[in-house]
Amino acid sequence: MFDEREYNFAFRAWLFPECSVVNFNQQKLFFKIIVRTDKEMRRCLVGVLTNKLKMKYSVLLLIVAITLISCNKDEPETPVVDEPTPTAEPTPFSEENAAFLDSIINDVIAQNPIPGFVVGVRSSALGIYTQAFGVSNVNTQEPMNTNAVFGIGSVHKNFKWVILHLLEKEGILDLDDLVNTYVTEPDLPGVTLRHLMQHSSGLVDIDDSPEFGDLAFNDPSHEFSYAEMMAYLNNSNGSNGRFGDFENGRYTNDFVVGVNSAYSSYGPLIAAEVVKNITGQTMRELTAELIFTPLGLSATSHMGYDPDPELLAPGHANFTTVSPFFPDAEHAMSYSSAHGGAIHTDVDDLLIYAHSQFTDPEFLSQETIDALTEEHLDGWGMKAGLGVIQFAQWEDPDFWGHAGFGIRSHSTTMLHNKDQELTIVVFANIFAALDNDYQSNFAISEAIQSAFY
Repeated sequence: MFDEREYNFAFRAWLFPECSVVNFNQQKLFFKIIVRTDKEMRRCLVGVLTNKLKMKYSVLLLIVAITLISCNKDEPETPVVDEPTPTAEPTPFSEENAAFLDSIINDVIAQNPIPGFVVGVRSSALGIYTQAFGVSNVNTQEPMNTNAVFGIGSVHKNFKWVILHLLEKEGILDLDDLVNTYVTEPDLPGVTLRHLMQHSSGLVDIDDSPEFGDLAFNDPSHEFSYAEMMAYLNNSNGSNGRFGDFENGRYTNDFVVGVNSAYSSYGPLIAAEVVKNITGQTMRELTAELIFTPLGLSATSHMGYDPDPELLAPGHANFTTVSPFFPDAEHAMSYSSAHGGAIHTDVDDLLIYAHSQFTDPEFLSQETIDALTEEHLDGWGMKAGLGVIQFAQWEDPDFWGHAGFGIRSHSTTMLHNKDQELTIVVFANIFAALDNDYQSNFAISEAIQSAFY
């Protein structure tokens, strides 16, 4: 049952902090109030404002109204033209709200021996929050910091899909173009770019091609060609937990293109080759030209163009050991060349990118922004939108985004709730499962969203 007194109290505490002291539970209630949009809430807020302000300002409003009428009575009436309202730069969270989130995140860290995190939140109601937790390196015990740069793993796939959206916006391609219009390998009759984007091509994942992984680790200087990757795909035979048996890299069961969805890292790799054949530019070149530069992502780069080693967060193989995986640029190049260019970034840049993708019609068209999540397929452990994913554990509330694991033993989560205008970014310097079988950054993300719902 809606308790109007509680909401009135918490809202007054926020509106008139000099009159009230807000304890921890009331602060949590405040978080819920700010993002809540139901009719009861709006009616409550209007009532509070009316009761508190109408007597104080009624005389002032009357004077202003009379003045405006007297000043304009002899002026001819002119049409009112709405000017575009410039987008205000978000302000930082208040100290109280930041401390509230700090306490929630620290509770999770205390329960799980995770070396270090960097967390970013952008809320239309509360502003921006960025904070670092734990240590950057378990050997040196150097504290984590918000300038740390991470390899984002599979989140870079989302950058590729955004490139397709931007090229469609310019009329250079259409998401319903057939893949085999632009590439002969792999043979994908009836499969479109949209199907690749929604993981609905019927192709297996790169994890189902063990020969690729062996070579990537054993020969870190090797840069994979597109032809090599297609050979790995076509030689993939076996079975997996996603959609069962597969031959020559294609599912053989009842997989229906455009209906079913099963995650595949081959999809963005093929899309990158399609884009190169259409534009003459690589995905690396296009992401720098169409995303990094326009959005001002100054801390973002492709692997192979490594950031300052002082900024690169050391990865960890477990809770006590710095990871030996991908210790240098060569290892990163070997892996990322197969994907068409993996990416490093920091919390500020990824927040800008995620927010722009979901909210800025000058970056993506409003039609595309709406379609990102509205046009989706139900898949194995996820819903697949147009370049974004809703993970099974995020069905309520309605968070969409992407996650990435493994590269440099980092973990990355990028999530956005369109209804609540809330973006969450989490980096962890470890790739390991927790007791609840979520990845480490999912545990933090789950704790953050609980503060809002």
